[in-house]
Amino acid sequence: MSFHLKQLFPGQAGTRAALHELEAAVMDVIWDSSAEEIAVREVVRSLRPERDLAYTTVMTTMDRLAKRELLLRRKEGRAWLYRPAMNRDGFLALVARETLDSLPAGARSSALAWFVEEVSSADEDELSRLAELIERTRARRGGE
Repeated sequence: MSFHLKQLFPGQAGTRAALHELEAAVMDVIWDSSAEEIAVREVVRSLRPERDLAYTTVMTTMDRLAKRELLLRRKEGRAWLYRPAMNRDGFLALVARETLDSLPAGARSSALAWFVEEVSSADEDELSRLAELIERTRARRGGE
């Protein structure tokens, strides 16, 4: 996967923190679809209740997402059919990893300490899940 995070959008949550608004909306439609592949026309139809978008606008956005390797596509007749290159959780994990990797030297430890503090103050169950995840990872790596 060669997707690289271009920028973050502060104050936005989920996919909208890492993608432009329309890109995030398109990805959400595709991730929420029960179909294995989806055509541009179907995405336009799904977005229409909320937005009045031209077919070509959505087509260009999906083409851009394919070039960024977030969508995979194949041609059938004159139409492109798209599917996600990764699931939503995989995408969000990639965004988190790229964000941490982009921090200057020495800042990663501070960011992780802030994250643990934030999780522990917000939700004791979440802190327990984080501790379990750390233990499972240690066990898988042989107790390093």
